[in-house]
Amino acid sequence: NFEKANLEKFPALELAYNVLDNGELFGAVLNAAKEVALDKFISGQIKFLDITKVVRRVLQATEMRELQNKRVRSFDDVQYADKLSRRIANSIN
Repeated sequence: NFEKANLEKFPALELAYNVLDNGELFGAVLNAAKEVALDKFISGQIKFLDITKVVRRVLQATEMRELQNKRVRSFDDVQYADKLSRRIANSIN
């Protein structure tokens, strides 16, 4: 038996649940946002705990609504989600 996860202590887990609830393309969204946030952390633009905040803001961005529950029909769909996510993540300070 597992204990219920503490989402305040592990905020990235909540983001993973969000991805599962929003459809097939949100795995690409999460990954792209995380990669940009990690690059920002490594370059000193954000603090470590801001990584999750950047990813959350990307997942909650208005532009992401068009991707919710959209089925992946081609690799172009995944590339579009990736590029959109990176653009949004890069615009976050």
